[in-house]
Amino acid sequence: RGSYDHRSRDRLVETRTSANARSTFDKDSSRSFTEEEFNDIIRSSNRINFLYGYMFDEEIVNEDLASALTQLLKASWKVQSEPLWVPASWVQ
Repeated sequence: RGSYDHRSRDRLVETRTSANARSTFDKDSSRSFTEEEFNDIIRSSNRINFLYGYMFDEEIVNEDLASALTQLLKASWKVQSEPLWVPASWVQ
């Protein structure tokens, strides 16, 4: 599992801008993401990957909605249809 680099950050800004993604705190107030919000997204993603990345079998990057949805559906089908192994301490 990798962390975001400069190219990934640029791609995040590009895809969110082209999709007209909005930073919304309530339904009546929305605006484009600020540079600081993009930086916070990157920092949060890197922190989650560092702390919890070993717990996940899939990493879905929401760069393209259709491909992200396809990947999510495949992952959910796999979880539902294949046996899973977890440490005994997780289920006690």
